Amino acid sequence: MNTRKNPHWAFSIILSAVFCFLGLLLSEQFIPIDSYSALLQPAAGIALAALFLFKPLVSVGIFIGYLLHQFSITTQPNFLIVTQSLIPMFQALITYKLLRHYNPPPFLLISESNILKFFILVAISSLFSSVLLSAAFYAQQEIQPQQLFSYALTQWISHSFGVYIFTPMILSLVSNHPEWKQRKLSIGFTLAALIALSLLIHQLANEWEKQQLSNKLLQTNQLLSAHISRELERYQQNLQAINIFFLSTYHATPKEIGDFLHQLNLRKDSYTYGYGWFGFADLINKTGDTQYQFHELNAYQHTLKQPPITVIQKQYDECAIGSYLESYENAPQNTLYRNIEASISNIENLCASKHLGGIAYVDTNLYELVSSAAKKAGIQKLKIQLTDTRFFKSNLLFEQSTKGYVATPLFHKNPHAEQLITYKNLYLKLRLEAGKDYILANTTMIHWWVLFFSLMLASIASLGLLKLTSKRLRTEISSKLKTVQLELSNNQLSNKIKQQNISELLINMQTHVLNMIVEEAPLNRVFDQICILTENQIFNGAVASVNMLQQHKLTVVSAPSLSEATKKQFNRLSLEDKDNPCIAAIQTGKNQIIENIESLDNSDHLLLMNLTHNIKAYWSMPILGHRNNILGTFRITQLSAALPNSIELKLIHTASSLASLAVERYEIQNQLYKLSNAVKSSPNGLVIASKEGIIEYANPYFCEYIGYSESLLIGKMLSDFVQDAKHNQEQDFDWDYSLSLGESQRSYMGITPKGKQYWCKQTIAYMNNDDEKNSHVLSIHQDITHEHSAQEQANQEINLDPLTGLFNRTEFERRLSTLIQSSSFNAKHATVLIELDAFKTINEHCGFAASDQFLRSVSPIIKKQLRRSDSLARFESDQFAIIFEQCEIKKVEQIALKLLTSLDAFQFNWQGQSYELTSNIGIVEINSSDTNTDIILAQAHAACSIAKKQLPHIYIQLSTAD
Repeated sequence: MNTRKNPHWAFSIILSAVFCFLGLLLSEQFIPIDSYSALLQPAAGIALAALFLFKPLVSVGIFIGYLLHQFSITTQPNFLIVTQSLIPMFQALITYKLLRHYNPPPFLLISESNILKFFILVAISSLFSSVLLSAAFYAQQEIQPQQLFSYALTQWISHSFGVYIFTPMILSLVSNHPEWKQRKLSIGFTLAALIALSLLIHQLANEWEKQQLSNKLLQTNQLLSAHISRELERYQQNLQAINIFFLSTYHATPKEIGDFLHQLNLRKDSYTYGYGWFGFADLINKTGDTQYQFHELNAYQHTLKQPPITVIQKQYDECAIGSYLESYENAPQNTLYRNIEASISNIENLCASKHLGGIAYVDTNLYELVSSAAKKAGIQKLKIQLTDTRFFKSNLLFEQSTKGYVATPLFHKNPHAEQLITYKNLYLKLRLEAGKDYILANTTMIHWWVLFFSLMLASIASLGLLKLTSKRLRTEISSKLKTVQLELSNNQLSNKIKQQNISELLINMQTHVLNMIVEEAPLNRVFDQICILTENQIFNGAVASVNMLQQHKLTVVSAPSLSEATKKQFNRLSLEDKDNPCIAAIQTGKNQIIENIESLDNSDHLLLMNLTHNIKAYWSMPILGHRNNILGTFRITQLSAALPNSIELKLIHTASSLASLAVERYEIQNQLYKLSNAVKSSPNGLVIASKEGIIEYANPYFCEYIGYSESLLIGKMLSDFVQDAKHNQEQDFDWDYSLSLGESQRSYMGITPKGKQYWCKQTIAYMNNDDEKNSHVLSIHQDITHEHSAQEQANQEINLDPLTGLFNRTEFERRLSTLIQSSSFNAKHATVLIELDAFKTINEHCGFAASDQFLRSVSPIIKKQLRRSDSLARFESDQFAIIFEQCEIKKVEQIALKLLTSLDAFQFNWQGQSYELTSNIGIVEINSSDTNTDIILAQAHAACSIAKKQLPHIYIQLSTAD
C-alpha cells in the first residue's frame, strides 16, 4: 500500500487522535494510571509519526508546542519530560520502518502468514522505548533500583500491546487492499482478543506490584508506631514551639480521618486534600496575649513525582510536618504506595497542635472555596484576607497552583499533648485497617477477572453442548421455516400482482376519461364512457348512472344501460324523500350502500323499483366539487343482492371523482367562454399584464384604439404604449408607484403609429388568484379624447390671451405663486418684464387693428428666444412677462440681451409706414426667501423704469438675500 498516495491517510491520522482522546477520557475508570499512558502513547505517536513522514514542518511544530506546554505546567523542567514527549514518536517511527522493511506488502495487514513476524517486530521496537523510559525514570529518582526491572518489563508489555492494538486498527482499516476485505471478520476478532489480553496482562502486573507494596505498608506501620512513641517522649518536655500538623495517611476514608482529627481537637479545615498546592506557617512564637510573630512562611508543591511529606528543619529544635492528603476514591494507588517509604524516611518528629485562629491569604479564585470550608468547620477566629495576585508573585514564599494562591491558617500549641499517647494506638489501628481494606479492595479486581473468564468459558461450553444436542431440531425448524417463507412469498407476490392490476385498471380508466375531457368531448359522452367502464369491471348485471342536481331535482343525465322507463321512474325522486339512498347521499355527503332492497320497510320508491325492475342492490356515492359542494350522485344498481368489495369501492370512488372533474371542467369552460365574449365586446380597452407590467392579453378594442396588433403587444411593457414621452413629459408613468396604491387612475396622452393623438383614462387594479395573492394586473383604458379636447378649449378661454395665444395675466400670477411656494432652499428663478415703447405710438396713429397686429408680430420674436420650460404671458397692453424656472441670473441676462437685440432690430410696417421698436427689460431674481408675488411684480415694474434711463435698456434687480 502506497501511503503517500492513499486518499484515506488523513482519515487514519484523525481516527488515531480520536482513539487516543477516548482512551484518555476512560483511562481513570478502567486502566491504572501508569498503564494507560503506555497503552495510549502509541496512538498519539502514530499520528505524530505520520505527520513527520509526510508533513515534517507540521510535525515539528506540534512537538515544540507539546514541549512548551509541558514546561509551562511545571517549575522544574527535566530530562524526564523531554523523554516522555519523544518516546511516542520514536517508537512509532521505529515500528513503521521495521514493518515496512521486513514485512512484505501489504505490511500493515495482519494475516496467518505474517502475524508472528508482526508481533516480533513490534516487540523489538517497544523494547527500545521501554528501556529508554525506564532509564529516564531512574535518572530522576522516580523508581528505586530494585524496581527498575519490574518497571521496564511492565512498560515493555504495555507499549507492545499498545502498538498491537492501535497500529493495525487505525492504518489497516483504511487500506484498499482486497485481502483486507476477505479477512475483515477474522482480523476484527483478533483485535478484540488483543485488547482483552493486554488489559488482563496490565491488571495482573499491577496486582503483583500491589502485593509487594502491601508488605511494605505493614512494615511502615510498625516503624511509624515506634517513631511516634520516641518523638512524643522527646517533645512532652518542650511545648513552646508553634507547629502545624497535617495527617499523613493515604488509605483511610475521609470519615475515619475526620473522626481522628476531631479527637485530636483539630478542625477539619486544618488540612488540605486534592491535587494542587498548599502552604503553611510554622515556628510562630507567642509574644503576647493577642500577637504572633512570624518566623518563616513556606509554600510547598506536591506532584506525583515528589514525596508527599516534606519536613523543614527550623532554627529552633522544633519542626513541622507538611503532608498531602488524598481521599481513597481519587488516589492513584501505585504512586501512593511508592511514596510511602520516602515519606516515612523524611519524618523527623511529630507534634500536635490546637487551632486557635490566624489569617488565610487567598486570591480571588480561592476566596469562595476557603470561606465555605472555614464556615463548615466552625472556625470562628479565622480571618480570610483577599489579596491581589501581585502580592503572591512578589513574595517568594508563595507558589502558584492551577487554581490560585493560598496560605493556610495559623495554629497554636496544644497544652494536652500527653493525650497523644492514647491517640497513638488509634492512629496505628486506622493505618493498619486502611491498608487491609486497600489490599482487599484491589485484589477483588482479580476475582472479577477470574469470574469473567469463567463465565466466558462456561458460556462457550454451553453453546457447544447446545449446538450438538439441537442440530436435528434446528434442521427441522429450518425446513419448516423455509416452507412458510415460500408460502408467504407466494402470497405476497400474488397480492402484489393483484394490486398492480387494480392500479393499472384505475390508471387506464382515468387516462381514457381525462383524454376525452382534454379533447373537449360533449359532457354526456364523457358520462356515458364513465358508466360503461365501471359496468365492465363489476359483474352480476351492474348498471351505472350519473345523476345531477338540476333545478332542485335529481335527474339522470347518463345511464347507457338503463331503460327509458327506469330513467323516468328515477327522475320522479324528490329531494324530500330522505329514505332514498340517492337523496341521503346528497344530504349527508356520505356513501349509501344497500345490500338488498327487500330488507327495507321505509322506502316505497325502492320497493317499487324492486317489484317493477327486479333491482336488489343499490349503491350510491356523492359527486363532490372542489369546494366539497354536492353536484349529484354516482349510482350502481344490481339484479342480485351484493355488497361492494374494496376494489369495487375504489372503482366507484374513481368514477365519482372523474364525473366531478368533468362537470367542473365544462362549467369552467362555459364561464371562460362568457367572460371571453364579454372582454372582447367591452367598449373599453382591457389589458392583463404581469406584476412587472408585461402585457399578456389585450382585447380587440384596445388594439384597434392605439393602432397596434395583439401579436405586437404581447410580451412588451405596457408603459411603452400608454405614454408619449416627447409630448407628455409631465405625465411619465411610474408603474411600481401605481401598483403600490392597490388601485389607481390617471389620464395620459398617446399617439398612434399613424400620428393620431388621443387621450385615455387608465384604471389599474390587482387580480387575485385562488390563494388571494396578487398574480396579475388589470388595466382598463377609457377613451376621453373628446372630453379632454373640450376641457382644453375651456382652459384656453380662461387662461390664454385671445389676441396672442399666450398666457394671460391671471394664469401668469398663478404660475408665479405656485413657483415661489414650491421652491427649494437653493432654487434659482427669475421674472422678466418687457415694456414696448412703440405700442402707444402705433395705437394712436394707426388704430386698434394696427396695434393688435403689432402685438401678434412681436409675440413670436420673444417666444423664439425662450426655453421650452419658460412661461411667457401678455401681462398688460404693452407689456410681456416671462418666468424663468431653475435658471441662473447670468443665463437670464444673456437671454434678455438677445431679446433686446431682436426687438430693436424689428420694424413694424403698416400702410406704407415703418415704425421702429424700442423696449425696456426689467429682471428680478427669485429665491427661496421670496414669498410675495405682489412684491416681485412691483420690483419688476421698478426695474423697467430704471432700464429706460440707461443703455442697454436692461436692469437687474437681485434678490435681497444677495
